[in-house]
Amino acid sequence: NGIVNPGMQFKLNEYIKEGQSLGKAFKTGAQDAVNTLRATVKGLKLLFAGVDLKNALSGPIRISYLMGEATSQGFSESLHAGLESFLTICAYINIALFFMNMLPIPALDGGQILFCFIERS
Repeated sequence: NGIVNPGMQFKLNEYIKEGQSLGKAFKTGAQDAVNTLRATVKGLKLLFAGVDLKNALSGPIRISYLMGEATSQGFSESLHAGLESFLTICAYINIALFFMNMLPIPALDGGQILFCFIERS
């Protein structure tokens, strides 16, 4: 069962299983994070492939709108589904921000780390 928004799909209860061990939960969470990182890279490649930027990018207002829409639809199912929708979107945004921040661009953290490695050599 899932919540579908334009351009996004959130599958509820896909990784949550009764009696799942903590180690297995960390493993599935790490796999989900890697899959989200891959989707972020794929989306970044699409931006350089000639996609219309007006339709491809969303600002904070659009992101907030989609987050509210997914969360309210989740809360209409149950409290658990609403919280899960909200936290899933937050996790996806954090993973995407991590990737973008680690790019080797001088103003970002990735650029600063690259300069530290260059100066250390």
